[in-house]
Amino acid sequence: MNPEPLVIVTRIGEEGRRLCDRVLAQGGAVLHLPLLRLEGPSDPDQTGAALRSMLPVDGLIVTSREGLRQLARLLEPTELEGIPLVVPGGGTASLAEELGLGPVFAPTGAGDSEAMLRLPCLREVAAQRWLILAAPDGRRLLDQALADRGARVLRADVYQRVPVALESSQARCIDDATQLVTLVASGSALERLRESLGPARWDRLRQSPMVLPSRRLLDRARVLGCTRAFLSRGADDASMLEALASCPTES
Repeated sequence: MNPEPLVIVTRIGEEGRRLCDRVLAQGGAVLHLPLLRLEGPSDPDQTGAALRSMLPVDGLIVTSREGLRQLARLLEPTELEGIPLVVPGGGTASLAEELGLGPVFAPTGAGDSEAMLRLPCLREVAAQRWLILAAPDGRRLLDQALADRGARVLRADVYQRVPVALESSQARCIDDATQLVTLVASGSALERLRESLGPARWDRLRQSPMVLPSRRLLDRARVLGCTRAFLSRGADDASMLEALASCPTES
């Protein structure tokens, strides 16, 4: 019998740890390896004032749970009352409602930018003002697509992804594993793996099964030489675990 593969989880923070716990609960071996950490704005007062200067808007797009958390720290819910809010998935939508934001709109299934852009509230946006809250390197497809549809697009960077070095214990864990499967959370996570692991470990990782939550990210992985890339139905835990269970672990 082949040993269970080591499942590498790249999702950041508490959400990543929760996904690790679910892998462990199913009897798998897991390594939490985000190689990034999230930081809020260096000057929250200045960022909050900048956001207020952009209001009112016809709609908000927040691209992640971290973006929602930062928004809740920067502005009061009453300042956003009644503004339609678009988020990437059901979990993020639930958090938005807990924070008193909304009305909230989210795609079902895949939570990528393409799915968000198919929402009815984003189809007819000519002459509307839409504010996107994200990290500096996040979701640029949304900006371009909404501008192409005639919207005036505003953008505020409310958090950033900061690189974290690979620890020696993490490297040993990868080296000691007989098989690997990687759950890739984002394009930034994929790039950090390529940059941080070194040529030998990266070659091994890219030739092992890799689960990715969007077609665009799958294509990027293939460009980087990942030969066993598999697409999940979405970025949520259930979709990633479903894809993990179905992807083969032997060459």
